[in-house]
Amino acid sequence: MFLRGRESLKEDSGQSHLVITNDLVHKVDQIIHVNKRRTVKDIREEVGVSFSSVRNIIKEKLHYKKLSVQWVPHNLTDNQLWLHMGLSLQNLVRYRAESYFLDKVVEEGILAPSLLTRKQITKFTGQTSQSKLQNKSRVM
Repeated sequence: MFLRGRESLKEDSGQSHLVITNDLVHKVDQIIHVNKRRTVKDIREEVGVSFSSVRNIIKEKLHYKKLSVQWVPHNLTDNQLWLHMGLSLQNLVRYRAESYFLDKVVEEGILAPSLLTRKQITKFTGQTSQSKLQNKSRVM
């Protein structure tokens, strides 16, 4: 200690290191489950720890990421992984059988109406009628 030029045995003033406990992780997780639209700043103020600590808990410990305005689990469930893999294999088989099908998707502008809001449907198609949209988006 004294080799570095220090003359006092007292601790340096400054930010102390926070140990992230399981209780703190659980508290942050509960706050997110109550309202997935909470910001890191809001959570920080409620928990009483630094912004970077809350962000570290959310990203590294809970494996959440911000999607749109909600916190969602970063990892997919086993069912979601199998579904994703199945859809990917279907597309791969279809691509090998008829490689031009991807051109149709791009050229025809296929949209998934169930995933879009009415405002987005109107923006992309200029139409508000669900039946008109379905007719426009069909390729097969």
